Amino acid sequence: TKLHDEHHHKLNVDSFYPLRLVLSNDEFHDKVDLFSGTVMLNPIATQIQWLETLMLVSKDSLKELEHNRSELLQNQTKVQSTLNIQLKKGFSCTGEEYQNFMSGLSAMLTLHDNDASSTALTPERIQVVVETSQACRRAVVTNTGVIRVSTGMPWETIISSVHNLRADAR
Repeated sequence: TKLHDEHHHKLNVDSFYPLRLVLSNDEFHDKVDLFSGTVMLNPIATQIQWLETLMLVSKDSLKELEHNRSELLQNQTKVQSTLNIQLKKGFSCTGEEYQNFMSGLSAMLTLHDNDASSTALTPERIQVVVETSQACRRAVVTNTGVIRVSTGMPWETIISSVHNLRADAR
């Protein structure tokens, strides 16, 4: 609280909502992630380093976060309803990667909208987890019955893989 009392006038916003605070020893490129909605602080950093990170948050960045979330929701809804799958961001996938993945897949489905009636991949909704291309090179069914795909896969490969693996998924 002493830090806040001394330096609160340097902060650009009164509230950091809807950002989430994440304490991690990892070093991050973007300490404020406007795709995942997180502020990353290293617990061994100094209070001044924390303050410098918190000063990166502005009203414009919070507006950008809301825009990103709205766009993601729109794209995710389109993809999930068209393909009849439940998509989830994996732990290895950054918010920006997931956003770009959803945007690209949604755009491809829009281009092929005339086939939308025949693109539902499963009669019942199965869960598909999207991982980064370094963590997942090909589509697989995990021990828990979830299909894992990669952000680096072409959309045709993702669709055919989910279609082929649906019997093994729960």
